[in-house]
Amino acid sequence: MVTRSSNLSFSDSCASY
Repeated sequence: MVTRSSNLSFSDSCASY
């Protein structure tokens, strides 16, 4: 459920949660 722009890194996705 992490469909974000390539601008951010995977780390950002993890932090979001």
